[in-house]
Amino acid sequence: MSTSEKTNTKIYKLPKLKDNGSNYNMWKFCQTTVLKLRGLFGVANGTNNLPDSLTKAKQKDTAKVASYKDLIAKWTKRDKDAFAQITLNMEDGAMADIMDTTTSNAVWTQIIEQWEGKGIQSLSFLYQQLTSTKILEDDDIATGLNNLLSIASKMKTLGEPVSNLMMAQIMMNVLPPTYAIVNTVIQTTNQASAVTPLMVKEAALKEEERRKNGTGITAMFSHLPAKSKLSNAKLSNLNSKTSVEKTKVLRA
Repeated sequence: MSTSEKTNTKIYKLPKLKDNGSNYNMWKFCQTTVLKLRGLFGVANGTNNLPDSLTKAKQKDTAKVASYKDLIAKWTKRDKDAFAQITLNMEDGAMADIMDTTTSNAVWTQIIEQWEGKGIQSLSFLYQQLTSTKILEDDDIATGLNNLLSIASKMKTLGEPVSNLMMAQIMMNVLPPTYAIVNTVIQTTNQASAVTPLMVKEAALKEEERRKNGTGITAMFSHLPAKSKLSNAKLSNLNSKTSVEKTKVLRA
């Protein structure tokens, strides 16, 4: 056993696993990193198991019996440390599902099976991620929307594709409140056609770019076909409303 395994007994406080598992991937990555740092990951994932029992011959050797008891005590301590590290970083609802477990490997395995299981379990997890995700004001818009599209792609692989219209609506709903103008732009410029995820992504990225460059709302329409663009009068009207909408959102 390494020195770090003996001395690093600190329980690292991480963002707790949410009841609906919406932050599971991030939580698992952080937990895996910390468990490895503390030398406990092998105990948690089952690759470092309780030492085998002594043979009858070795049980007659006092020194070997004492050494074996020491190994058992150390392994048990590491198992308890791993168990605490995992369970104390979970919300109450998520913890309720693993309260019958007594070892770190049992709790780690059960959590993975719950959120990474095949079929309906995996679909449930992905759906919860899809509907619970929110992009914050300071988040990168492209990264957030690409994550949603990746989740939808996984659901399609499992035989449950998300329709373009539904996906587009979900993408508009996850945008920060101050991006409400994107919804207005999408609905106004695509009245005669179905809204698609690509339309939402392009409009959101244009709005992000417009904010960074300090340009008017007209820039958001540069990627649209000519027949979809608004008249100058309507663009001017939207420009005048943009600051008002932002003010209302920020005051809410």
